[in-house]
Amino acid sequence: MMKILKKMTALFLAALMLLPMAACFGRGGKTEDGVFYVYFRSQNKRELYPVEAVIDLTLPTDTLISSVYSHMVSGADESDYTSAIASGAELSGFVLEEENLILNFTQAYSSIPAMDETLMRAALVNTFVQIDGIMTVEVRMEGQPLTRHDGTPYGRMKASDFSDVIGNGLNAYNRETVIVYYANENGDRLIRSAVDIVYDNSNALEQYVASMIIAGPSDSEYGYAVFPAGTRVVSVTKNNGVCHVDLTGSFVNNTGSAVLPEVTIYALVNTLTELSEITSVQITIEGSTTVNYMDKIDLSQPLKRNLDLVEVNEGE
Repeated sequence: MMKILKKMTALFLAALMLLPMAACFGRGGKTEDGVFYVYFRSQNKRELYPVEAVIDLTLPTDTLISSVYSHMVSGADESDYTSAIASGAELSGFVLEEENLILNFTQAYSSIPAMDETLMRAALVNTFVQIDGIMTVEVRMEGQPLTRHDGTPYGRMKASDFSDVIGNGLNAYNRETVIVYYANENGDRLIRSAVDIVYDNSNALEQYVASMIIAGPSDSEYGYAVFPAGTRVVSVTKNNGVCHVDLTGSFVNNTGSAVLPEVTIYALVNTLTELSEITSVQITIEGSTTVNYMDKIDLSQPLKRNLDLVEVNEGE
């Protein structure tokens, strides 16, 4: 049975009292008894590096976890490195269950920029799996599993999941600034925003961006979700300027939505046609093109961008 999530404040104080004053940091080197690696960001903030922290590994596990996290927050005693814990991240508690460390963060975690969040997760995982009894690390937000833009949970993560980030930086990741469209608060217009993203090389940009729109924005400053919860991307392909997006059919008869049908559809179409080499979008529902969305939007043919739906701010 899962232990009750432990509040961090008291444990941090206990950890700091128990932590030896000799817990100094040094560069790299061979791991020896009593030496523990804490992962920090380089000053250019694009790479992670292990920095030795000599601490008492015989501390009770809860206190050791709190102590290590305190080190991660405070940063290394060297000007070459900085904390990998993103500004604003607040750890509310943790639980160790069957060799899986679950770290629970507050809602503020959702506002961490994509690249910072990727490096932070990599640092958390690579640091904590060194503790005896911890094989994997799972990140949650307000008790709920952290998910990718397509809604799938990251789940239990191990150090090898981030092998391309350590030392080499985000070489296995692409960084882009993309234009996205979400609904306004009333659901009758589109809001256009520029968003910085980091995505894995194993995924095509159009796949990642389509999943972003389906999942909805991470912050209301970008607008509001246009697709109902539970909608999923089946596949995304690109051919001769047409982006083919196949979705699950759960949203087709979403009569209870306050978002206008054209806002829903063109949030996806407008966003994808902002990408290079995409001029139109063919939306299919579980492989079928014979769909008339909400009896208003014919999906039988590829759709081109429609900027008439975009909300224009005063002065523009």
